[in-house]
Amino acid sequence: MTENKNYRTIHIIIPETDEEYDMLQEILSESRKRLPILEAMTKEERIEYFRRGLFPRKLDFDLDFGSTVIHVNTHFDQKSKENVIDRVRRVSDKIN
Repeated sequence: MTENKNYRTIHIIIPETDEEYDMLQEILSESRKRLPILEAMTKEERIEYFRRGLFPRKLDFDLDFGSTVIHVNTHFDQKSKENVIDRVRRVSDKIN
């Protein structure tokens, strides 16, 4: 194995729905706008930037199904086989 530490990891994301595809396109578009700003920052500034603004919206929310309201608390499990969209659909299907 070589000692070169300049390798980059590439993660391939395959959207399964049009909704996921549109979301990824929006993320990529926003990322392209921020690249010049991020490139001008030091490593420490970039870390602070992402810590401060990675999730601009509150991740907990309410789903209103008429007479039933579900409060969703967001927690991340790296080993999960279900994405957020599928989980919300599954829960809403049980209610309806």
